[in-house]
Amino acid sequence: MISSGTHAFALALQLAEIASGDEVLVPAFNCPSMIEPIYWTTAKPVYIKIKHDLTLDLDDIEKKITTKSKAILAPYFFGFPQKMKALKALCDAYNILLIEDCAHAYFGGTKGEPFGSYGDFAIASARKFFPCNDGGALISSTKEICNIKLVESHFGENIKCLFNIFEEALEYKRFPYARYFIRIPIQMKNIIWGKLKTRRQRQESCDGSSSTQEHFVYMCPDTYMKKISLPSKLVIHFADKNRIICKRRTNYKKIVQELCNIPNGKPLFMELTDDIVPYMVPFILEKPHLHFNKLKMEGVPIWRWEESAIGYCANTDNYAFNLLQLPCHQELTHQEITWMIDKIKKILGNNINSNRGSHAVDM
Repeated sequence: MISSGTHAFALALQLAEIASGDEVLVPAFNCPSMIEPIYWTTAKPVYIKIKHDLTLDLDDIEKKITTKSKAILAPYFFGFPQKMKALKALCDAYNILLIEDCAHAYFGGTKGEPFGSYGDFAIASARKFFPCNDGGALISSTKEICNIKLVESHFGENIKCLFNIFEEALEYKRFPYARYFIRIPIQMKNIIWGKLKTRRQRQESCDGSSSTQEHFVYMCPDTYMKKISLPSKLVIHFADKNRIICKRRTNYKKIVQELCNIPNGKPLFMELTDDIVPYMVPFILEKPHLHFNKLKMEGVPIWRWEESAIGYCANTDNYAFNLLQLPCHQELTHQEITWMIDKIKKILGNNINSNRGSHAVDM
């Protein structure tokens, strides 16, 4: 495993020999982490349309293909399927590489086929599903990747990663009793790492070797070949995968059932097939100009992809501002989910208290 899903994508592009002047087709609805590796290779992203159900517009893809087109990045947005067989056939017809982006789909599949089984490459992001500090995966059906030599994390980086895991857990009020024991070590870690970072920046300034990392937010060219840290690897190894799958599905269903009939918004996908393990709950906000900031100010944990490529696709232009991402993480408590639902109902105009006892979720 590699350090992140973004770096796994960068490595896939490198193995595919994507270079300056080449074109990589990518959805206009995107996160910068999907675009930075393309710019890193000095290739050109070509933005393609999405449909209302977040599937890629195959007709638009065919229109955008040129002699410079080398690859297509196909994300499973929020863990939901794409029309992958048809997309694979299109790629084969034009001799274009298919890269499955499973960052939102570490688990799951469609019609008995696991996600990641169609493309020439498939990438994944561990942090979105496991309580770890780093981690990404790359698999390939066309390239030999077992012998790729990755850089090991050194001892200090592993220790920092371990403290980061605890620090993030404490930030979300997990392990409350541990706070008293590791607060001082975490503070020391932050001080030491801050001084090391400052020293490194000064050294780079003095010798003129400015790091290329400063040009990107998600992509770190200096360390993209680094292995996953040991603490994160252990977390993934010992995590209860079945629990993660069941809890995410249960939480998703609970949130959708509670929010499916409220005014001014609705979940994009009401149903989960048996093989979908969601990353987030995509929720359509009908009046984002009225409600988004209110939800944020009340502390509701919501995200949206405002940095998507605007002007290429009507659905993207719409979803960049009115498609919210609501968490369904396996570690959310019943009280946290109830609080989030009640806040959304109140702000969107539904003050009717629902009988949650009648909304039991069958798994």
